[in-house]
Amino acid sequence: MRSTNGILNPKSTLRDLFGKLSRLPSEIVRGLTLSNLKVDWINQKRRWLNMAKINSSRFGSITVDNVTYNHDVYILPSGKVEKREYGHTFTKDQVEHALKEKPDTVFIGKGTSGMASLSGDARALLEEEGIAIIEAETPGIRDKFNELTKTKKVAAIIHVTC
Repeated sequence: MRSTNGILNPKSTLRDLFGKLSRLPSEIVRGLTLSNLKVDWINQKRRWLNMAKINSSRFGSITVDNVTYNHDVYILPSGKVEKREYGHTFTKDQVEHALKEKPDTVFIGKGTSGMASLSGDARALLEEEGIAIIEAETPGIRDKFNELTKTKKVAAIIHVTC
């Protein structure tokens, strides 16, 4: 059963889900895997809760909502986690991507030892938009990020190495 905003009701049973899947066009169903369903379910869960939680971070990975990512990520205000192209500079294009859900604050996770940096034009864009910027080594942003997500729309761009 769908709610009025198009998000699956969390009380839907597995039987309801499979019933819905059986009514989808075959070209859509062919692309579904258990892994895709898990990721979709996690993203739906984040939308219901309207926040993400950083559980931990170490060199080469970050765990968000109990899912470990072995690559750089964006965390959007809706709780959606997306892969970020690897790099040691956070570019204006990457900041624009993080701003698509209009956050109040953007966290910049600069890597385990703080080697990544925000480019000048990316910083200028955030300042121009009036977005608060919190920059720190990636392991150091967890507590502040988790606290702010309770009251504000927060995004993050996170580098997981260096």
